[in-house]
Amino acid sequence: MALKHHLGAIVVDGQVRLLCLRLGVGRAEVAGVFRAPLPPGADEEPAFLQELSAFLIASRIPAGVRVTLGVPRGEFILRRFETPPVKAGNLPALVGFEMDRHLPGRREDFLCGWRVDGRTADGGYLVLLGATRKSTIERPAALLRRANLAPASIQPESFALADLLRRASGVKGDALLVDLGHTSVGLDFIRKGRPELSWILPIDDSQWWDAAPLHAATASPETAAGVVAQRQEAAQRLGALLAERLASPLFRESFPEGALPELHIGGYGANRSRLLELLQIRKDAPPRHFSPWPLVHWGRPPADLTPYTSPLALAFVGEGSSPAGLELEPERQEELHRAPSLRLSAALALVLLAVLIAHLAAYGLFQQRQLALADREIHLLQTKMKMVNEVGQRVKEQRVRLDYLRATVRGRARPPEILRELTGLLPDSAYLSELTFQERTVEITGLAPSAAQLLPVIEASPLFSGVEFSAPIVSQGAGLERFRIRMRLEAAGG
Repeated sequence: MALKHHLGAIVVDGQVRLLCLRLGVGRAEVAGVFRAPLPPGADEEPAFLQELSAFLIASRIPAGVRVTLGVPRGEFILRRFETPPVKAGNLPALVGFEMDRHLPGRREDFLCGWRVDGRTADGGYLVLLGATRKSTIERPAALLRRANLAPASIQPESFALADLLRRASGVKGDALLVDLGHTSVGLDFIRKGRPELSWILPIDDSQWWDAAPLHAATASPETAAGVVAQRQEAAQRLGALLAERLASPLFRESFPEGALPELHIGGYGANRSRLLELLQIRKDAPPRHFSPWPLVHWGRPPADLTPYTSPLALAFVGEGSSPAGLELEPERQEELHRAPSLRLSAALALVLLAVLIAHLAAYGLFQQRQLALADREIHLLQTKMKMVNEVGQRVKEQRVRLDYLRATVRGRARPPEILRELTGLLPDSAYLSELTFQERTVEITGLAPSAAQLLPVIEASPLFSGVEFSAPIVSQGAGLERFRIRMRLEAAGG
């Protein structure tokens, strides 16, 4: 089965961050990650594109991979509004009017997306509107296109993270996602799986994040202890700041009935114990550490995974099974809300007419089809008779083999007989390198593409019992596994 690739991309803190998922049967696999500073000017772009192309080749990411480009939380505008009762066909025009009212500038300067989020009691629509300035997306999108990675979808970072929280933690009710970054903290109030409100708090603490991680092998115990203490103090200061913000009555008024929802903390340093202790605002619901990485398989992950959380969320949204995204790509947004045209209605009418004519023609040929079916049944019965004869011949051959095995079991089995029996049982793709026979116990060693499939094959023989692996299966490369299997001879054969 062909594997699918989905790539999530976002520009955060002046860095281009990419993560590619390889999707097949079972758990998704991280095909590769990329992180590099956004080129400050046109002169630096060729070196950046060369580095990006080298990453794509090294990670074996195919051309034309589906790319979901993310809009950072701080660059995204989210609005909700209600419409009066209108016809569905008039809704796009009404939403366009509301865009002009809610956007802080000309509509031509923004990428906008909207969708219906429900109905009001009087028959109107609840509309979710999202937007970002085109200048935020244009340059990253142009760089990706030059690397043959044209964005197929543009999604808000906060919506992708909300969907990732649902995937990883199974959250269905209200939740407050605390996304700890290197220079800021993102707060997303998630309701019914979608962001309702978002806030950004800057982190003015140089000790919170150290770009040069501590290496225990080269640092002295005193230096290591000092760095750990500084990081714990920074976490305590940030925890106190967040706790003060969460306890603020003005902040809590943003939530239904003024009740703080369940906290989910992710990002850099989210599992620091002092930070979690200070955010213990609700005694009935302690803050939970949010980690999405068990969702994927990763052979050699880097030490710091937090820069790739948002690209992972965007790659999952691009996978297509997510209902929580908000599309901002203009062409796809137009497709989502395009009203049916008269040309389409006429085409559907012609298709319906063609189906009716075909049905009448089929009814007129009913008798001929019945004769054809009778001929096919006769041919099928003849084929089945041939198969029965072949099965009878195989049964006869198996009986001869069974008689031989019974005769062997009644006698005393010798190593040549054991080897001959194993040779007949094992598939041609398996190889034996060693066979030992001592005190009614046989032990074999060899190579096979799938060692686990050999046990039921050997157990089917009446000559052996107690078949089991006597050593762990070891991969030898080239699609082969080294096995060591031990078995006992039946009493009559030993």
